[in-house]
Parts: sequence; C-alpha cells; structure tokens
Amino acid sequence: MNFQIERLGDIWEEVMFLCNLHWKEYQEQHILGFDAPMNPDKARYIEYNDMGYHIQFTARDEGLLVGHCGVYISESMHTGIKTCSEDTIYLRPEYRKGFNFSRMLKFMENHVKSLGVKEIHLTAKLTNKSGRLIESRGYTHVANEYLKVL
Repeated sequence: MNFQIERLGDIWEEVMFLCNLHWKEYQEQHILGFDAPMNPDKARYIEYNDMGYHIQFTARDEGLLVGHCGVYISESMHTGIKTCSEDTIYLRPEYRKGFNFSRMLKFMENHVKSLGVKEIHLTAKLTNKSGRLIESRGYTHVANEYLKVL
C-alpha cells in the first residue's frame, strides 16, 4: 500500500465512492442517528483543498484507492497554535488489518508536522476500534462529542 497526497479535484469521484461506503457503514450501525443522505459541497471541498486549508491523503493498492484521510489545517482561535483537524479517515474493510491504519496516520502526521502543525485532533466513533488504534499512536482522549438531531 502506498500513501500520498493528492489534489481532491483530480480524484473526487474515487474519494466519493469511499465516502459512500463509509456513510453506509454509519447508517447500518445507526451512528448518525438519522438517515440523511450524504451531500458534500464539492466546490467548497475543492476550493479548500486548492487553498491548502484541506489536505487529502490517500492510500492506494496497485492504483486502487483503498483509503483516505482528509484534514484541515488552521491556527487555533484560542492559542494561535497551528492545528490539524480530521474531516474523515477511512480504510476499506478488507484493508483494516495489520498496521495499515497506523501507517496511514503516521504518513499524515509526518506531513502535517513538516508544515509546522503542533496539535492533531482526531475523532473516533463509539462502534469501532479506531479509538484504541488512535490511542496506540500516542493520542490522548480529551473530549466526548454529542449529537442531537433536530
């Protein structure tokens, strides 16, 4: 598996295929609490990606997109520290073995560190093992997030 950064506008359809798989998993596990269709703002995503505010990391196996990680780079309004906040991390189920997830995170971490990022913020759903995997990479559980559908 190879990890790289790709321009989102060049791979939008491939990423959306994975996003739909990811969304379907959420809906099947009733994680979202509602059945809203996924409806990403393509123009804004690509604009943010082209501006460098959003970075699209990808994982490919012989050219096939098997995973991706989208992050936002910004300065904290509270501290002024350059931060990285995860938009999404996903690996196809058949690639969730061995150290693939950790290797993808390490690739992302190394890149954002080279940009001067001092903090990385990741989320983990309660119904999978990603929280434990994230903690095994040295992250600290610092908050809980709540959802209310109105």
